[in-house]
Amino acid sequence: MPEGSTPAEEVVRQAAAFTPRALARKPWRETSSSTGVSDIGLAFGCSPPDKPTAMVGRSRSWVASTGPLPTDVAGTVSVSVRAYGAGGGGLALAQLSGAVSSCASTYETSAPEVGVESFGFASSDLSTLVWRRGDVLVSMAFQQSGGPGSLDAVTPWANAYDKRLRALLATTCAAQRAPVNASVRSPHLEPGRYEGRRDFHVVRLDVPAGWETAEEMTTAPTIPIPGPDLGLPEQPYRPYPPAAPIFPASLPSEVVRPALPTAPEPAPEQAKAGEPVPDPVGPGCGWDFTGQAAPRFDAERAERIYLERRAEVQRSLRQQWRTWQEEQADYWEAYDAYESQAPAYLAYVEDASAVAAAWAEIQAERDAYASALAAREAAIEARKQFFIDQRRAQRRYDAAVVECRQQPPAPAPSPDQPGGNGNGQGNGGGNNGPSRGNQQPTQPTGPTCPPERPSILDEDPPTIPPEPTPPADPRP
Repeated sequence: MPEGSTPAEEVVRQAAAFTPRALARKPWRETSSSTGVSDIGLAFGCSPPDKPTAMVGRSRSWVASTGPLPTDVAGTVSVSVRAYGAGGGGLALAQLSGAVSSCASTYETSAPEVGVESFGFASSDLSTLVWRRGDVLVSMAFQQSGGPGSLDAVTPWANAYDKRLRALLATTCAAQRAPVNASVRSPHLEPGRYEGRRDFHVVRLDVPAGWETAEEMTTAPTIPIPGPDLGLPEQPYRPYPPAAPIFPASLPSEVVRPALPTAPEPAPEQAKAGEPVPDPVGPGCGWDFTGQAAPRFDAERAERIYLERRAEVQRSLRQQWRTWQEEQADYWEAYDAYESQAPAYLAYVEDASAVAAAWAEIQAERDAYASALAAREAAIEARKQFFIDQRRAQRRYDAAVVECRQQPPAPAPSPDQPGGNGNGQGNGGGNNGPSRGNQQPTQPTGPTCPPERPSILDEDPPTIPPEPTPPADPRP
């Protein structure tokens, strides 16, 4: 490492100098390389308002050429490497991801798996992949043929970059997988949220003597919580009554189904209090990574803070215990009411169901009577129509018989017609006049004789079912 430089500067320099194999071959060629922190350009109003500032940065760009002219471009790739102060990498990525998510109408997000944490987003003309290790963020922007390139195409390049970055950080970064909340250990990132490094110790509930217990707060029977579900049936349907007369005359007064009370959650019996401790290494990649000074540790102040936190945790445990006692007492009273209201509700369900069944039976009998009455009326109409149709058929048949009787008998064939006396002159062999062999025989006119008897004249008329008996009055 050059004298006077920080590990972060050397890591950023070597990471930015790395070129994936795909970008080292034609048609790709490097177009620019710069030192300094460059921003990830987001649309107006989408940039994170409280983003931490990177301390070191470098950028490089490549272009894929399709010809000798500057406009002969098939795609562009830009890579930017940034290093943040101790614990700032996770915070920077989280705030950037949140800013992009808040602009959902502008960007389409994705979740490629690169580095420790990553996310991708695309606008109408550019796709960008961002990932981190420790406090180092890398962004790769891709544009292809004037539109956003597919992140699937550059993910292998990003993985190659990440492999190189992981190796560079192996001996220089304290915790590549430091969580986002590690930022509270640094006073340089968010002073208002600074907590420092803490060791957590268990604080057990200590109930003062004489505090009233749940059993002492109520006269209701105490049962294990939660109490058993009585399995009460659902609220029965209340139908509209049929037309009078009916029996029973009305439904019983409605009784609301008792609700099984919700069992309260037990109060915790222990919790943890954080004790401030020295933080010589620092969060994320550590203080030394970017040359930051470790915060001064005041042992007396740390002990005072820890005792205050223990007392605060104990107060919280006691308050939760007291609330738990009250909730138990309230639950037992509510369950006692639930249990005592169940018999009345079950009786109501039985009575209401019996009335509904009786009404349904009354209505079913009335519906059956109405159906039978309608069927009888239809049969009467069908019988009337049968006799009308039968009389009409009889008149037509009688008229046809009379007409057949008045028809003259069919004329016998003449000697000149086929089937004559057989002397050979019926076929036009003589000279007694012109031949009639070309004349067509005339078709008979009038009814077919003898006429066909209509089947309805021999059919029996439809029967009429007996008149149905109206339902009896259901009233006793």
